[in-house]
Amino acid sequence: MSRFFAFLLLFSLLESSALAEPLPAPTNVVAYAPNQKRVHLMWTDNATDENLYFVDRWNPNTEEWEEFDTLGPNFEVYRGLAPSADEQTVKYRVAAFRSGDDPGSLNWAEAEVVKPKGDLDLLIVPTPSYPEGIEIPEGLSFRAGLNNVNFTLPCAGGNPDRFIADGLPAGLTLNPNTGEVTGTLQAPGVYRFLYGVEFPKQSDPEDESEEGGEPEEEGEPAEEGEPAETRVFQQVRFLRILPAASTPQIDKKVTLKKQNVGVSGYIDLRTLFRDPARPYGAWISIAGESIIVALHDTATPKTVANFRVYMAANAYNGSLIHRSIPTFMLQGGGFYLKNGGPANQWVPIAKRFDLFNEPGISNTRGTIAMAKIGGNPDSATSQWFINTGVNNPENLDYQNSGFTVFGEVVGSRGMQIADAINNLSTTSTTISIEGMGSSSMGDIPLLNGGGASLTMNNAVRMDFVTPVVPVEISLASNSAPKVLNAGVSGMWLFVKSLGPIGTANLKLRATNLDGNTVDYVLPFTVDDLIGPSFRISSLRLLTKPARSILMKGKVTDGVALGSWRYRINRKAWKTGGKLKGKSVNVSKTISGFKKGTNTIEFQALDARKNSSGIGKAKVVIKK
Repeated sequence: MSRFFAFLLLFSLLESSALAEPLPAPTNVVAYAPNQKRVHLMWTDNATDENLYFVDRWNPNTEEWEEFDTLGPNFEVYRGLAPSADEQTVKYRVAAFRSGDDPGSLNWAEAEVVKPKGDLDLLIVPTPSYPEGIEIPEGLSFRAGLNNVNFTLPCAGGNPDRFIADGLPAGLTLNPNTGEVTGTLQAPGVYRFLYGVEFPKQSDPEDESEEGGEPEEEGEPAEEGEPAETRVFQQVRFLRILPAASTPQIDKKVTLKKQNVGVSGYIDLRTLFRDPARPYGAWISIAGESIIVALHDTATPKTVANFRVYMAANAYNGSLIHRSIPTFMLQGGGFYLKNGGPANQWVPIAKRFDLFNEPGISNTRGTIAMAKIGGNPDSATSQWFINTGVNNPENLDYQNSGFTVFGEVVGSRGMQIADAINNLSTTSTTISIEGMGSSSMGDIPLLNGGGASLTMNNAVRMDFVTPVVPVEISLASNSAPKVLNAGVSGMWLFVKSLGPIGTANLKLRATNLDGNTVDYVLPFTVDDLIGPSFRISSLRLLTKPARSILMKGKVTDGVALGSWRYRINRKAWKTGGKLKGKSVNVSKTISGFKKGTNTIEFQALDARKNSSGIGKAKVVIKK
């Protein structure tokens, strides 16, 4: 994008909005060179989600700032090209801005670096599998509190005099001779520092002295009192420290009243447990099945924050699992089926902005990572995938600067569901994507065997993706399986009364990402709490015996009947008779009425003395 075009866009936005004070300049701005082809710029990201960044490069030939680039919010590194092989000073500047800011009044911060000569490369390193070289990702991951930090800077193209580090976190030590970094980081989070190599400055063989003497020898010591001239290659490193192992805890206990026989339904368990090390998780429901994911908010904060915004907006609810490659991955978060169909018309999920890449956590089986555009490491938006292959780290940890893993499936049940979806039959077809045109899409999974083509009924859709505590809940035991049928799906406890009364102690078990568990026993009492039903079908006046009636009716109960009774004109209750079973027809001749208008009342009792309502009728005796 040219400076003129970018400024034109901004001025068009200014027409309808008042100018605001420019944002403060970014802080801790540093330029560094990982090889001859690149000079990178990094700064402390102190912007909000609405703030973007401009980056300019100084052109010494024109003595002007140019090569204008715009970065999204939450960026903290700019990766600039520097193709010249000459030793030269490269200078950048960076400014934070909001849409609508005046480009001419931004607060800039500048940084420069001397890009040295040489073939040394800290970014592209040949390997046995990739002789042409692979790009080393900027991140590494370790667990907090363990003496497990141990790595060495990959270095291709030479043997440096020594290794250097700028801003190495407390708790870590660098061996300048070997480049090995070791130590312990106690707190989870993201640690950033510059890590590099130092060489003697190369002399130019053509640069002879004025007297025509010999060229200066490479690495000649400096005169006393002068610093030795060196050349330096550096590369940023992010250490992504995951939480130490934890054990789930009981958070908010569930208390239940007695439930009537015949009860069925579900109980929400989302607030029952907590994981002290991981506050954020996601419940992905696909075709009624559940996958629980723990989110690595401390190690990949920008990516998790982005995912949670989409989740809070219900952007993933009803969207497709649109790509599945067995023993590799399954992908979603990108598209909906267009309302009204047909099934090959899709609507993209509205994206927020491109994400700053946060690689370092390995793409092992069961992890969830952001999808992105090939050749553009900072292009992730809403789409993500679950790693189902065991060999994925060999590729995805390095491809396109490394794919950002920001979470992991909790427990075995979730991966069973992921594998089941991953093993569905797939199809390829031309998809019309709203606002994007038509494209051939392959590896689209299909439900129920699917058939040869995608339909509205066999597309694999997510019911919802919602925030939860990242633990897998299971039913460890049920003390009364003849009283209550119970089971857990995701964060719901489903129950169904089987008829008998009694108490079922349901042992619920929460398992976190570390495989540690905690149990909670939930007593579930099923009792006969509702009285019988008493329906009078007829009342017929009799002449014999005098002043009597014949009552007929029906009494029913869900468990067991006990007896029924009646009373006339609110006098004492009289026993109508005992009842057995759950449904009985009753018939009885009742005497004792007075001349004139009488009131008769009926009531039934079940075996546990629960009563029906009181039925009333008027009986008029004329003689």
